[in-house]
Amino acid sequence: MPEAAFIWSISFAAAGLNFSISLSTIKKTLLAPSSATTAGKVSATPSPKRTLTGR
Repeated sequence: MPEAAFIWSISFAAAGLNFSISLSTIKKTLLAPSSATTAGKVSATPSPKRTLTGR
């Protein structure tokens, strides 16, 4: 009986790890477009300042 519980706990831990990994990948894919747009805005904002300071 303890052996079965040990095997069950290992399989449960592996399933939880796999679920967390898939969840993190889903979060990355969902956050990737928003972070890219924010990075574009952040990179676009200093360029006029650079041109103004350059002039």
